[in-house]
Amino acid sequence: MTMMTIAGHAPGGAAPSRAVPAGRRRIAAPARPLERSVRMRRGRRTLPKVDEMTRNKTVLVVDDDPAIRSLLAVALEGGGYRVDTASNGAEALEKPDLRRPHAVILDATMSVMDGWEFLAHWRARPVARRAPVLVVSALGGSTAALRRGAQGFLSKPFDLDALETTLDIIL
Repeated sequence: MTMMTIAGHAPGGAAPSRAVPAGRRRIAAPARPLERSVRMRRGRRTLPKVDEMTRNKTVLVVDDDPAIRSLLAVALEGGGYRVDTASNGAEALEKPDLRRPHAVILDATMSVMDGWEFLAHWRARPVARRAPVLVVSALGGSTAALRRGAQGFLSKPFDLDALETTLDIIL
């Protein structure tokens, strides 16, 4: 079972975290991105329900693996989000100037600029120009991610239900 860690918002600035069990739809390998983004209901394919809370919200997906970027983009767009993508942290830092994201999904290990360095630059921005960050990594590091300013963490492989739940919480 995949676990996700979410930063809480407690009075006095404390940021406790909690582990939440993940659901059934898993992102294990990007073999068939389109098939993973739909739900089966009585033999019919339907896209995930578009929630009014997600409509017109932009998510910036930052991952050096093009298959993962594509998979997440298809899944998020099916859920009603607008999606921008970047292949590394340096490219991602340029994107918010064009269209400010409501959330960032960030891979921790990338070439050019990794997720940890991105978080350091991201935290230096004025609060009004920052969006909550969800770090995803196969190497672990939930405590490090939250300490560095991320609002959530998912370990790879993760499932789409966990992604949806975590985004709902940090948005």
